[in-house]
Amino acid sequence: MAALAMLSACLTSPDEILATETPSPSPIPTETIDWFPATQTPTPRPIVEALPTPDLRPDIGELILEDGFEDADAWPATSSNTTTVAVSDQNIALTLRQRADYLLVTRDAPTIGNFYLEVTANPSLCRDTDEYGLIVRATPGGSQYRFSLSCDGKAKVERFYGGVLSIETEFVESSLIPAVAPSSSRLAVWASGEEMRFFVNDFQLFTVRDRVLNRGTVGVFIRTRSTEALSVSFSEMSLWALEP
Repeated sequence: MAALAMLSACLTSPDEILATETPSPSPIPTETIDWFPATQTPTPRPIVEALPTPDLRPDIGELILEDGFEDADAWPATSSNTTTVAVSDQNIALTLRQRADYLLVTRDAPTIGNFYLEVTANPSLCRDTDEYGLIVRATPGGSQYRFSLSCDGKAKVERFYGGVLSIETEFVESSLIPAVAPSSSRLAVWASGEEMRFFVNDFQLFTVRDRVLNRGTVGVFIRTRSTEALSVSFSEMSLWALEP
């Protein structure tokens, strides 16, 4: 299997926030994708403490992918002056050496709509507002949902669709998210239809309802914002189908 690695620059930013509007489909970008398009500066909102809720992950069925990050075809290694994707020792390590940059890797398969996904994130060089996390329901045109953790202990969910970045949840602060590096966190996403639930270390942080993207592939990403060097490895990825 082939994998996609993309770079870009730019930026945008409790318990449960619902996406209530569904935009009309826009043309899918065919050239260079601006992952963080310029937008009007939003009115700042207070950062709130996200309180964990009980484990709500029903209907988990067959295990369809157990990825030890050993298949070079699924996660190809790449390297440049500013980026590195290295697959070794049962993990995939993403490194950026440039401020305000973005690096993602997604699998070509499986394409799935209803699922439960887990992966362990291990930031080793990570400071301030730098980000890392999971990509789900990614399409060939670049549309996707992003579950993002920051290196200062916050989390958010975003949607990138038709060249437009939408905030599904504002940044929230949680004691579940490490604000130091090196550290380790188990990230998870449960998705069924328009409902998606986002977990850190077995506690649910968010529920998002959005019907724009209903299936796609999965992946991981990192983003530099406040610093010029960021390195995060990901390991032990598992993907289950949901029972009907």
